[in-house]
Amino acid sequence: MTSDNHAPSMRPYGSHLLICEHGDCADPEAAAALQQRFRELTQPLGLTKLRNPARVKCTLSGCLGVCAGGPIVVVYPDGIWYHHVDAALLERIVREHLLEGRPVEEHIFHRQSDAPEANEAADYAPDHSGDDADSDPAEPTGGKPGSSPESEARRKAARANRKQKGLLIVNTGNGKGKTTAALGILTRAWGRDMRVGGIQFFKHANANYGELRALERMGVTLTPMGDGWTWTSRDLDETQSKALHGWEAAKERIVSGDYDIFFAR
Repeated sequence: MTSDNHAPSMRPYGSHLLICEHGDCADPEAAAALQQRFRELTQPLGLTKLRNPARVKCTLSGCLGVCAGGPIVVVYPDGIWYHHVDAALLERIVREHLLEGRPVEEHIFHRQSDAPEANEAADYAPDHSGDDADSDPAEPTGGKPGSSPESEARRKAARANRKQKGLLIVNTGNGKGKTTAALGILTRAWGRDMRVGGIQFFKHANANYGELRALERMGVTLTPMGDGWTWTSRDLDETQSKALHGWEAAKERIVSGDYDIFFAR
């Protein structure tokens, strides 16, 4: 970092590829592999040389706000967005779009030219972070400023569809923090009026830990069904049997449809 306040300089370039590596729409390793493949394809063509005013920059980006259909690749200044980009499609994008000026139409899901006019409402689904139209009490009841009843209905439909998408989060590793992380998700979901619960198939059935007391006050059931820590067990067969029984009970509750978020540990 420097304290110099002078504006930086940059050589001219013709296009810029952004590859989402956030991880919600695709594996970040897939994004890194695409960037490496881009270099392999473009360096022999001179498309990455600094002295080429038509050079193409390629950058791994944070979340692009789509969170589905990845890997996502955007080409600017054209404002063309591609979905499910693999090595073969990337090669076509370089050859057909960048070199020949012909976008790969069948893999485009959005283009900047499709943007609404200034006096027209944009029909975007809510942000993936959960900042949807009805999450801010200070906002007018009509939803986002300038939104129409039709676009509001589309946003609600998008939220409803997104709730149907299953998500499995695994907290693993040595040391502490796994239960704390899971309980954080559980608490946030409870704050959003979601149906939450859980089973601890390792924790002792008579346990009375702080999280159990706190969740009980919140009206959330987290049931310990195990035999405690394995290294303190006097009968490992019985400990294993109780853990397996707890896991079977957890599976039944997970598929019951009674919960939006279920915690199993």
